Amino acid sequence: MRAGTPLLEVSTGSAGQVIDAQRINLLPLSDGNPFVLSRLAAGTAYIGDLKFSRPFDNAGTSSLVADGAPGTNGGNEFTLDGSPNMAHGRRVAYVPPSDAVEEFKVETATYDAQQGHTAGATVNVVLKSGTNDWHGTAYEFYRSDSISANDFFLNRAGKPRAPLSYNRYGGSLGGPVLLPGYSGRDRTFFMVTYEGLKDEFPEPGTFTVPTEAERKGDFSALLRQGITIYDPLTAVRLPDGRIQRTPFPGNMIPTNRLSPVALAYLNLYPLPNQAGDAQGRDNFIGPNGRGDTFNSVTTRIDHKLSDSHRFFVRYTWNNRRENRGNWTGELDGVRPTGNYLFRVNNAFTYDHVYTRSATTLVNLRVGFARFNEPNVRQHQGSFDPKSLGFSSRTAAFFGDASYVPRFEFPTNPDTYSNLGDSVGDKRATNVYSVQPTLTRLMGNHSLRVGYDFRMLRDNSYPSHHPAGRYDFNTDFTPGPLDNSPGQFGQQLAAFLLGQPTGGFIDRTASRANQSLYHAGFVQDDWRVSRRLTLNVGLRYEYEGPITERYDRNIRGFDTTRPTRPTPSRRSPPPTSRSKGDSPSSTRTTVASGTPTRTTSSPGWASRSRPTTRRSCGAAGGSTRCRWSWRTRSRPPPPATTASLPSSSRASPSPRTSSPPWTAASPSAPT
Repeated sequence: MRAGTPLLEVSTGSAGQVIDAQRINLLPLSDGNPFVLSRLAAGTAYIGDLKFSRPFDNAGTSSLVADGAPGTNGGNEFTLDGSPNMAHGRRVAYVPPSDAVEEFKVETATYDAQQGHTAGATVNVVLKSGTNDWHGTAYEFYRSDSISANDFFLNRAGKPRAPLSYNRYGGSLGGPVLLPGYSGRDRTFFMVTYEGLKDEFPEPGTFTVPTEAERKGDFSALLRQGITIYDPLTAVRLPDGRIQRTPFPGNMIPTNRLSPVALAYLNLYPLPNQAGDAQGRDNFIGPNGRGDTFNSVTTRIDHKLSDSHRFFVRYTWNNRRENRGNWTGELDGVRPTGNYLFRVNNAFTYDHVYTRSATTLVNLRVGFARFNEPNVRQHQGSFDPKSLGFSSRTAAFFGDASYVPRFEFPTNPDTYSNLGDSVGDKRATNVYSVQPTLTRLMGNHSLRVGYDFRMLRDNSYPSHHPAGRYDFNTDFTPGPLDNSPGQFGQQLAAFLLGQPTGGFIDRTASRANQSLYHAGFVQDDWRVSRRLTLNVGLRYEYEGPITERYDRNIRGFDTTRPTRPTPSRRSPPPTSRSKGDSPSSTRTTVASGTPTRTTSSPGWASRSRPTTRRSCGAAGGSTRCRWSWRTRSRPPPPATTASLPSSSRASPSPRTSSPPWTAASPSAPT
């Protein structure tokens, strides 16, 4: 006698693939991820990156297309022991260790009314349970960087080998629950699985950093490349309306014109470690290391209350921390670039089965899953932006912000690499589910009736710039005319002069969106004969609208007015002007439903007049208020002494303006 899998499944019309524990143990798995075997199912196509199949690569694991369902991640439905296992973006939330999986099934063509909530495939994973016998496993996969070669680009640049390591380890243990005075044999069982993964590898790149001479305002080396730095304080208007400037003598900015804020910020840049091109670009190469630390735990307890009642409780947790993007390294205890991406899962399922008779069975399943995905900058909590030397009136807007603010150099023309960032965003998805099902056998009929309730809560706090973002472009330092094309080095010169061309400060609010899902189904599997089975089912689904739990999706809506609200009044747009010219006044544009605030005061640069804007809006429950400004140069009045961009100097000319968060400030922010 030899048992085997039947060639034809005659009890159901659904198509799919069952992957059992034996196949999971015998077939090769990329990074121990059992979901990679779902790509073997007929009717599926993998559209992800094969490099990212690790258990914490949620998007790469989910990038499976079935039945032509749209979406980058296939629009599939993932369940764990029958409970929803979904993260935002239609991704799988929790990927269990392979040793914890009993089997999983990929249904690509579902003719079962119990399955739904997707236009693609349904992937259900069943975890192992303990038995009366003790079972355990232990494993480790290790790759040492001592046997790895240096990266090609680092080796060509003569740089040392960057760390390149991989270590995945774990184990499982299952059996009866044995406690003092209690034996769980034939009654209570447990199963625990753990897996850890640590990897590190370089993503080398070339970057452009200021040279020692440029940090002192010396751009004389660029003269040989035909690049000239012009003084924005020498701007005069020609009869034809154009703005003309004169260059700095020798392409050198006087030291008394250098902004203290810029000089302090330059200390966060590493020094060049290679020659670069003729203009000095690509003068720094770094390993730009990337790595992960991952831990995962799966626990399950099964208990038999009686011959009619049994249940199991399952809890899963994992935590992934990725470090990436820190190309500068650590300078004075600060990592001015780089991000930590966290992915944390917490999920719970309670499943109770009541066998009322030989023909009637009731199953109640209650689940909760939380997928948390925050981004934390590597410099958050380790740097005080007020220490850069901003004026006290400006720094007061920063609050308790602790991170390296963004000083932006636009990439056209090619310019210096940026440092700093925003404060990272936070997003968490909670899924609550209740799924009762009644199964009744009646002759040749197997009848199932059930209800599927889910509550999805999506909580988010967007990234923002509480200490501001400051843009430095080539508006004020090219020449001889204001319409002359910008060149490399002129953005850094504007930065050293403390002459921003734009920027903003963010004030954001969180959102707490919620959606309710209801579904009811009736399924009858009728075995007409030994050769024919009819699967007849009806499923009704209702996906409720997205609401904000605290009614913050609607802003500025007056529920007490019976008439139609009048359209909001907006300031007219600024008059079209040539680059470098100045509007005749400062305008503030305010969105509907927000208070108007218009301010003007002396600014960072002495010969500029910005267009300021404050606007607030709501999208998806997230409210964002932004103060932004755009500066335009204007010719100086006759016999006016230029004031320097330092908080310690006297006030500049009263004809100048500043970013609006320095309202009524007698000194210019630096």
